[in-house]
Amino acid sequence: MTKARIDQEIPKMYERLLLTSQRMCAKYNRTYDSHEVVSIAYEYIVKIRSKIETTDQLKRWMTARICQEIAKSKSVTNQKISISSYEVIENIIREQEQEVDPYENEVKAVDTYFQINDRVKRRVFEVYYNEGQNTCRKMASYFNISIVSAMNLIQEMKQDLIEIAQNETF
Repeated sequence: MTKARIDQEIPKMYERLLLTSQRMCAKYNRTYDSHEVVSIAYEYIVKIRSKIETTDQLKRWMTARICQEIAKSKSVTNQKISISSYEVIENIIREQEQEVDPYENEVKAVDTYFQINDRVKRRVFEVYYNEGQNTCRKMASYFNISIVSAMNLIQEMKQDLIEIAQNETF
């Protein structure tokens, strides 16, 4: 069959081929573009056109190729998807390298709080973060104060950190 004859017959069966592609994608849980799968099958058919003699054979070859493209893991479609997914992953990695640290304000807030002039607040902060006394009971035991007082100190410190992170000033 000539390429011109194939080009003449494909539009007549295109809807059926798309439907076949969609059903096969559903059967194998694939998310391929049905038009692309049909195009890949068409490219294959054009290469082997000397083996095809009738319209009925063309339909069978196209359907078989579509089924193979979707079912087989090493098909041209899967290779194209793998290549495009690698490109997407590389783009994401490049974008992530260019992105700013999402915790940048929080890190600056912690650095700023370490340099605060209020000695009591700075000491509470050092005990909380550096020495691991990060609960009300541990803090109360460490400073020998009531649990409510320790809770108030921790809440005040956290509120100061939130304000510093949001305003970047203290």
